[in-house]
Amino acid sequence: MQFSLIAGITSAVLIGTSLASPLVEKRTVVEECKAANDCCFSTINACRRQASVLEANVICRILDFCPSMGVSFADCNADCCSISRKAGRGCPGK
Repeated sequence: MQFSLIAGITSAVLIGTSLASPLVEKRTVVEECKAANDCCFSTINACRRQASVLEANVICRILDFCPSMGVSFADCNADCCSISRKAGRGCPGK
């Protein structure tokens, strides 16, 4: 009886950590689309389309967008833009 209880608890802990790890480490598009990753959002609406509800209402309001990084809307009208190439790129994490 004790063995099965210990085995059950050990299994639950191991399964819990393996399931939790991807959730803890997963980064969102808004967290990953930043100058350090050669990425910017063209507009606040582009950010909101890529964001979760919380990010759209909080984080997208305070970000710097492509024009402040030298990438005009004429250069890139995609949601995510490469700062170095001044062109559209795939949004990170998508």
